[in-house]
Amino acid sequence: MENCSLYNVLDEPFHGLQDLLGIKGINKMEQRQVEQRTEAVRRSCGVCSVCGKPLFEGQMQGAHKIGNTEVNRKKYGYFFIDSKWDLEYTCCLECNASVDVGKSIGNQLRVLAEILVKETSERIGKVGLDYITDVLLGEYKRLGYTNE
Repeated sequence: MENCSLYNVLDEPFHGLQDLLGIKGINKMEQRQVEQRTEAVRRSCGVCSVCGKPLFEGQMQGAHKIGNTEVNRKKYGYFFIDSKWDLEYTCCLECNASVDVGKSIGNQLRVLAEILVKETSERIGKVGLDYITDVLLGEYKRLGYTNE
């Protein structure tokens, strides 16, 4: 990520993000929301995650893969919706809309699994991933499914 021109700009999340994105009231955001947005901008390296256009030429949008709605927060919790892995930056509303996985349970489960694996890997490492795998396989077998 050192090759990204935004990397050094965002070393101080509050000031760097506020200056870069022009977010008013950033001090009222919860720390996890600021970190989520900062990491998403870092990952983007200044280009739209959908079309590859420079973010700052359009109307930059923070796009949640699983929509940041009250219903989804109740359904999946803050852990998933505020995860840095649920947010991408796009250059316009059209690209923003294409990031949202919609109401498809299959697509939502795929994103939830990706977030769970990435968050667990970062926080706990292989031991955590092994534990999650064991729990899921145990539940899979308990429900009567087989690997065949």
